[in-house]
Amino acid sequence: MGKRRKVSRPFKYKPVSVKDLLVEMKDISELMVDLAYSSILFKNKEIAEDVTELESRMDELNYRIRITAMLAARSVEDAERISAVLQFASASEKISNAAGDLSNIILRDMKIHPIVYEALEDAEEQIEKYEVSPKSKLSHMTLKKAELGSKIGTYIIAVKRKDSIKYNPSKGFVIKDGDVLIARGSNTGLEILKSICSGIRTKW
Repeated sequence: MGKRRKVSRPFKYKPVSVKDLLVEMKDISELMVDLAYSSILFKNKEIAEDVTELESRMDELNYRIRITAMLAARSVEDAERISAVLQFASASEKISNAAGDLSNIILRDMKIHPIVYEALEDAEEQIEKYEVSPKSKLSHMTLKKAELGSKIGTYIIAVKRKDSIKYNPSKGFVIKDGDVLIARGSNTGLEILKSICSGIRTKW
């Protein structure tokens, strides 16, 4: 199991709502799981290193939410309500720690048994990556306009553009030809996305 990282950089408290902290923790933990599996599936150290960075961010968020919770408790009733918030935060951090352990498999060059890849391939949802051809209708289209989630049930969790990777891209993100889309979805949806990215399919 990977060694847990602590928040080491200087910390200056700034008031932030508990709701905002929980939302960010939920989003990050969800993204980390997708990226951790992606790093294994594609044997990609770059993605694995980003999981490590997100794990450090999660440690910081957990620290912040504990401080905020302690400052907010003024009675036994407050403490009881806040305990549920802290349990949610703790569970989210455990998810991120597990994702970090998965990414460490790649970072440490550990030999992966073939059955692991077989299990990933048999999962209900798959993660695949496709390069966007200049002929693709997705080229120069925003993710919002593409409506890949609602129309074909695939979700773009990251986009690799040249030497950089954009994780969890917003709806306003503009896809360009040459981009490599890392997507999550069913086998059927991913097959459709593959044909869209190649330019074979022009309507979906």
